Amino acid sequence: MGAQGLDLWPRTTRLLPWSIALFLVMLFLVPFDAMAITGAKPDRPLVVLIGGIWLISLAVLRGETRPRLSGTVLHGAILLFVATAVLSLLLNADTLQIHGELGSGLKKLLLLLSFVAVFVVTASALRPGEARAFVPLIVGLGCVAALGTIWEYRLGYNPFYEIGGKLLPGGLDLPSIAYEKDSTGRIPILGPTIHPLATTQLLAMAVPFAIVGGLYTSTKQRRILYLVATMILLAGVFATQRKTGPMVLGAGLLTFVVYRPRRMLRLAPVGFLLLLAMPVVAPSALGSLRDQLNPSTATGTLSSRDRLSDYEAIAPDVLNHPALGRGWQTYDPERYRVLDNEYLSILIGNGWLGVGAFALLLIAALAICTRAIRTHDPARAPPALAVASVTVMMVVGSATFDTIAFPVVPYTFFLFLGLAAACVPARAPAPARAPLVALRAPSGPDRVTLPRWVSNAEGG
Repeated sequence: MGAQGLDLWPRTTRLLPWSIALFLVMLFLVPFDAMAITGAKPDRPLVVLIGGIWLISLAVLRGETRPRLSGTVLHGAILLFVATAVLSLLLNADTLQIHGELGSGLKKLLLLLSFVAVFVVTASALRPGEARAFVPLIVGLGCVAALGTIWEYRLGYNPFYEIGGKLLPGGLDLPSIAYEKDSTGRIPILGPTIHPLATTQLLAMAVPFAIVGGLYTSTKQRRILYLVATMILLAGVFATQRKTGPMVLGAGLLTFVVYRPRRMLRLAPVGFLLLLAMPVVAPSALGSLRDQLNPSTATGTLSSRDRLSDYEAIAPDVLNHPALGRGWQTYDPERYRVLDNEYLSILIGNGWLGVGAFALLLIAALAICTRAIRTHDPARAPPALAVASVTVMMVVGSATFDTIAFPVVPYTFFLFLGLAAACVPARAPAPARAPLVALRAPSGPDRVTLPRWVSNAEGG
């Protein structure tokens, strides 16, 4: 079947795009990290199922319906990061075994491989037209998650846990953080995750898709719908009352300004109106965030002081294992301390090589997004632009909390990276060079005498 005749999601019977859509539903609506089915989190069996469908598709399907195995620079960067995680555990296996931390590190490594599997399947299974079709799905799921989060903020009722606990086998138990006020007196707003910061990042990562939906739609009605969706998502982010929210949103919007400055300038009045509408949807949330971002408050809270003390606390471990760290994700926050900075978590776990590999991963993600954006293809550019914004959000978010510690964040991020990789245009093959043919100058009556200036230009 040719590319033109390929049935694209959602008008397709191919299982892989539908399984990716199902996984997105779980990420945005199910607090999967707070439940277990037959002793395992539901994300693990679902990843295994998707991987199985992918392998069967590789073996059975042919032509355009078969997953593509072509790689990008991002594939290489992810492989390098995984390699640092594996080596960090292998080189410290004896010490970790003595301290009873090797098993935990191996489990976290398997979880990392799950993130990578989601990326590989998404990048190889989806076509550019399908990646564009996922934009409204992501926005719709994000809006449902945001509305549930706002409902929890306004009424103190978490629909994801309350309703999900009745529908899902084994039920759902609110984590202990749900009953604890922090040092500033905030009541945690969990939304569909196990921590307010995870909800903040999850909802923020859906905002760029709402923006590109409005930028690239052709009808006024759809622009209005995406505008309303953007307002709901922003209100959901602010309802979590975490200062990480406006920081990552600002970084994401700055990305749009860099890539599409003229369009964003025209949208500036609309953005101002959206901010004015926030107090109506999430009253007092903006005031709480303004107080937290006040310089005197931001540096004086207990959480801010703890973040500053993290650097001194991990210095001995970093000096003892500078290159590859003490072992991937073996620095247990319950046993040692919470590191509210993913770069520090990678530094102590994977060493400086791990931090460099993670930075290279983020740079490679922006590189492939840029390639797709520059095509100006209406199927490729919008999802790639959204993912570029999400990547910059991840850069900033990882400096404010340990993003990989909450699986919903890296799962969503790696799936979005897969969308961007699916949009990267194939490199055109280099034109074949004409074979060099030894020419012999004719003699006799066919001989041609060239002017002196031509002879000089040709032969130097």
